[in-house]
Amino acid sequence: GSEIVHLAAYEGKLYASNGYWMDERGTKNPKQAAQVLRLDGPGQEWQVDLDTMRQADLRKVKLKGVQFAYTLRSTVLKDLHLTKDSAGRAIDKRILLTASVAYLTMQGASGICIFTKASGDGAWRNSHIFSNKAKGKKVPRDVHVWDDPATGEQRVFLLIGDWGAVSGAFDSELDDIVWDTQPEKSAPKGKFDARALGMEVVKGDLVFSVGGQLWQRKPFDKEWELAQDVGVNQEVNTEVGGIRGLTTLDAKGEDGSVIFIWTPDGSAKGEIKTLNLQSKKTTDETSLRDLYNRHARAGTGMGSSRYSLGGHNNFYPVTDPRTGKVARLFGFQSSLNGATSDMHWHSYYRGATYGIRRGGRDYTVGEVGGRFTKGRTPLVTPRTMVMSPFASERDVLYMAGFDANF
Repeated sequence: GSEIVHLAAYEGKLYASNGYWMDERGTKNPKQAAQVLRLDGPGQEWQVDLDTMRQADLRKVKLKGVQFAYTLRSTVLKDLHLTKDSAGRAIDKRILLTASVAYLTMQGASGICIFTKASGDGAWRNSHIFSNKAKGKKVPRDVHVWDDPATGEQRVFLLIGDWGAVSGAFDSELDDIVWDTQPEKSAPKGKFDARALGMEVVKGDLVFSVGGQLWQRKPFDKEWELAQDVGVNQEVNTEVGGIRGLTTLDAKGEDGSVIFIWTPDGSAKGEIKTLNLQSKKTTDETSLRDLYNRHARAGTGMGSSRYSLGGHNNFYPVTDPRTGKVARLFGFQSSLNGATSDMHWHSYYRGATYGIRRGGRDYTVGEVGGRFTKGRTPLVTPRTMVMSPFASERDVLYMAGFDANF
């Protein structure tokens, strides 16, 4: 595939979702689509656990004339912990969920293809929602479980591009999530002008980011309200994102603060900001451009950053073995000025840079495999990371990614 989009640990195994959207199509495998791969242990071979096209259940697609379910990349892969079912009964269930846009006909109809796995050795269950010819982006980007504090109801929320969010509840009889047929009410015009990218629970409230805004779900109602506008009067290019990598600063979101990377357009320097949703105070900590340029000064031929992008997923928490304190890791990439030809790939730095935030304005930069050197395979960016689920590996972190960038 072109890239690894997500990593997830589930029931003692490691899973990865890939993307094929930049692959050159050949005659050997013209129907190749996104997959979920599985690693059973250190040093073993990755295996295909799910082929989203071959294992799609087209009988469940509510669309006349459906021909296939062609997915270019799986943009969600997450381990979810469910504690209540749709009837309100207590359960203790972990499921693995992956989601992607599926193209369903040659005439342009599309839907959201969702697969769930209810046990490590179990089969994947498939469903499709919003299968139609509606215009706009449906790309799913994040999923969360949330309990409504007013009703006690537990639902699963999936971000679905321009449309905001859709929710569903776990049906114990079906052993799967049953999704609503329509998105929840959020976008004033029915659709947003940018894609919804990240979701978090902050002091018990569920919020998602879209463009330069944060939206918060109302108790009782399947409606959302504007909580904060970070990019007031600033146009956001949906292909770039706006607020990226939305993450709570503490594990449970109890202090009311989030961190994110602000990238409104293709000239962004990637400002890293924190925001307290109660006080509405925003703090600028650093930028991806500054981090890259500082890192590049110690190298050779690395040029300087003219545009930096990060926050493909979140700010991943790890415990620093030297201090015992929590640090946050995030991948990023930089389009360059003045770099030598052996140091850039379609203008982007060939090495895979990641940032380490130890607190406040305390940031350092590292690279996967050490500093990039001439002749090595381009890595470009770490998109995703997760601690090893294997008992034999202690303090081992897996990173994956890449971006073709053209």
